Amino acid sequence: IYLIDSELTAEEWNGQTWYIHEDCRTRGKVTGSLHLLPSYDEYLLGYKDRTDVLPKEHYSKAFTNNGLFYPIVLHEGQVIGNWDKSVKKRGSLIEYSWFRLDDCVDEGALDREKDKYIRFWR
Repeated sequence: IYLIDSELTAEEWNGQTWYIHEDCRTRGKVTGSLHLLPSYDEYLLGYKDRTDVLPKEHYSKAFTNNGLFYPIVLHEGQVIGNWDKSVKKRGSLIEYSWFRLDDCVDEGALDREKDKYIRFWR
């Protein structure tokens, strides 16, 4: 990390330089986090190069070349799958599909995120 000016810091990560304004800086890193992000969330939409959070071989599962973005599952900063909400007579159902079979997600955390999302839409 090195200082550019009094408000901007540059960080080297994965061979790239990232410039971060002090107002946008977060302290520490959140680990073990799981999130259901909606279509067109800025986490993917805001960058042309998304390889730090999503391997290129999975791009077509998260978005199309025509600009259509799908709802994604974010686990510890990495996009690991998709989710979809369907409405049934007895309530909402959220279904998941994983990009890799070896991804291991805590079912309790997944249920909490699902419940948070369903409460948001009620």
